[in-house]
Amino acid sequence: MFGKSPQAPESDFVKIERERQRTKRQMMVLLLMGAISIVGLILVFRGVAGKGEAEIDLKNAKFHFKVDRPIVEQVKQETQTTTLRGEEIDFTTGSIDPRVIDKLQQENIRISPNQFAGKNLINKEAGYVLTVENPEQWTVQYNPAGLNDPMTPINIISGQGGDLRITRSPMQPGLPFQDQVRLTMEMFLYMGLISEMPDIKYDNNYTTAILTYNNQQTGGVSYQKIILQNGMLYAPTANYNNMITSAEDRNALINMVASFTVIGS
Repeated sequence: MFGKSPQAPESDFVKIERERQRTKRQMMVLLLMGAISIVGLILVFRGVAGKGEAEIDLKNAKFHFKVDRPIVEQVKQETQTTTLRGEEIDFTTGSIDPRVIDKLQQENIRISPNQFAGKNLINKEAGYVLTVENPEQWTVQYNPAGLNDPMTPINIISGQGGDLRITRSPMQPGLPFQDQVRLTMEMFLYMGLISEMPDIKYDNNYTTAILTYNNQQTGGVSYQKIILQNGMLYAPTANYNNMITSAEDRNALINMVASFTVIGS
């Protein structure tokens, strides 16, 4: 009888390749922060809430809020300037004081995750606000399933030439924010959604990233902001195509991403 031939020891190449495949599998189960997949939505609404305003005493200073102006501008939300695709972009950092939102509700200004409040989308349930110029030209959709499912957009804002999709997911325990962002982009590369690593810019505190890439799935361009707040990652992603998107809509979509701000706790 013949005994089994001893197995040849694995080469370093085989070991490296095996580890590489294991890493890829791990990356595939990381939460997909960019809202790129097409999903069904539960609720579809369009409209702008009626004009309203309220006096807010914030930090002992009177603050007069009007819904026909962006919230982030009125509260003088902190911003930083960076350059993407050769263009300067001012993007918000930090979080909105939740007392601002509470006061608006006390003054009976309608706040809804499926309806614009003037030039603002305020989603208190999900915890964010953003600016929408010319809201009458956009449709907002809300799916509460996205509050617990990182693969489902919470809100989608759609226009004739593009859309904005917003997702959120838990931060991976023990993984630094920059590594989480990098791994997500590497996953996009592996899945063929992008063809090269994007240029990623961070705020001074490294809790906000803003980036852009050519989207292989849509054949267009995507701008994305990733924000770490209270152990959650928020990711608004604007998608457009230069062939069909007007300059006005393109700028509006980029501004939605740049103005996206989490409501503080």
